[in-house]
Amino acid sequence: MTAKGYVTRDEIARAKEIDLESYLRACEPEELVKCGKGYRTRTHDSLKISNGLWHWHSRGIGGKTALDYLIHVKGMDFVPAVQLLCDELQPALAEPVKAHAKPQTKPFALPRHNGDDSIVTMYLMRRGVHFSVIARCLENGTLYESCGYHNAVFIGRDTQGAARYAMLRATDGGTFKIEAEGSDKRFSFSMPGTDDTLMVTESAIDALSVATLLCRHGMKWRSPHYLSLGGISEKMSTVPRALVQYLNDHPSIRQIHLMLDNDKAGREAARHIAASLGESYDVKTAFPAHGKDFNDEARWMAEHTERQQEQRKTR
Repeated sequence: MTAKGYVTRDEIARAKEIDLESYLRACEPEELVKCGKGYRTRTHDSLKISNGLWHWHSRGIGGKTALDYLIHVKGMDFVPAVQLLCDELQPALAEPVKAHAKPQTKPFALPRHNGDDSIVTMYLMRRGVHFSVIARCLENGTLYESCGYHNAVFIGRDTQGAARYAMLRATDGGTFKIEAEGSDKRFSFSMPGTDDTLMVTESAIDALSVATLLCRHGMKWRSPHYLSLGGISEKMSTVPRALVQYLNDHPSIRQIHLMLDNDKAGREAARHIAASLGESYDVKTAFPAHGKDFNDEARWMAEHTERQQEQRKTR
């Protein structure tokens, strides 16, 4: 490799042509682990690669290129990363990159229904979600158990009721979590309500957890709207598409409660969304008092309630 302290625009452009999957296949093949219809990395099991993009879910960051990966995941400086890709690795990657075509996105389709939702029901109850909340989702067709792997399938629908999005989540204690191919992120999982309040969370389970907390406190949990953003990014520069779409589809909403994770990504996303929508809506922000997210809070509440019941029995 030529030792120099700078890179040219042409070298930067060539480095950005290399996608992460091609880079890993050629240079770190041991890192690629099959995960659903895409891949994850062996070192970071929450770093998923699909449709030419990668996303490190636990850190809330992602990108498209191997250059992004080397900088944000491997911690390399920009110039050495570009030089590595251009001077040492691009000859080996040239053919895969040329042959690499943009993946064809398959039409959106829901996984087959298992016909029995008992495993999903027990899984969510173990995670502290109230049975009434689960039953509501099963009844309105936004949740079911898939055939085969018995995944929990959280469905997002448009205003006409058509399924446009699905998130699959393992119920066996594993970390498997993936959006169904062809999902439209604008129509992420939601539970429409009847009043002018929208509860916004990062995940579908967090949305069910917020409803659970209201239910356990004896509040009218069926009245608010609930929306999962399907994940957030720490470096968010725009209001999430799912939130923009939901507000457009439900013009009666006046209050937005941001119930995001209590970590850097969640706090930064809440700050950005509140600043962007604060002039048009009454935006409030809340973070869980116990744990990282509102599912941790719901589990804590369920365990606390169970302990209180046991104490009353022994008196």
